[in-house]
Amino acid sequence: MLGTMTSENILKAIDLEIKKFEERANVLEEVALQGESSLSSKYEDMLKKKSRYSIYYLIATAVFLFFEILLLIVIRYKYGLGTLNYSILIVVTVILVFFLFMLTSSPKVEEDSIQEKIVFYRLIANKFYKRIKGGLEKGDEELIRAVADDILKDPLFSRALEHANVGDPKVVAYALYLYLHRDKVDNLEVQNTINLVRGPIRMLLESILGEDHENRGSVKGVSERIIEEA
Repeated sequence: MLGTMTSENILKAIDLEIKKFEERANVLEEVALQGESSLSSKYEDMLKKKSRYSIYYLIATAVFLFFEILLLIVIRYKYGLGTLNYSILIVVTVILVFFLFMLTSSPKVEEDSIQEKIVFYRLIANKFYKRIKGGLEKGDEELIRAVADDILKDPLFSRALEHANVGDPKVVAYALYLYLHRDKVDNLEVQNTINLVRGPIRMLLESILGEDHENRGSVKGVSERIIEEA
């Protein structure tokens, strides 16, 4: 598939990317564990106190609501409030009850995006780079084709590539298809795509330009044919 030196350089670059994304995932997992421990210790006493007195808060809220409604009825009939003024009092009462409920409710911890990042980084390391590496080492281009196909079919995989700044998912998939059809594409198309990708994928395309192009004709409309054949 590739020259020995070129292949070694690309595989080394892929190994670096695998280690980088695995390390990122490992660090975030530690951060997530520390965060859970910190939040647990921070809110543990508070949650215990809230649960202990929750019944009293409910009773207080019910009593407050009862007297508010009773007060509204008395005010309306005693002072003859119009429909508009009465409606305003109802709205004010609802707002007061809402704020009371918020004050007595337990605090909620917002979900972080850390877990999502961990999933993305694991996907990049395992589903993207490791499979491409396996395809290059074994000379099995179907493994590389499967990666390109999955990028276009799997939304989560595509999001991972984009989020991790590996590249635009469609462009990355197209670059892999170009590599797989390197004996059918012309230099200009490869060169144009090189400017849109980075890292090991860029090196794959650069390896095409380093090969002998004597038998590689210029193919018009190669983009459409590559997608169809894929």
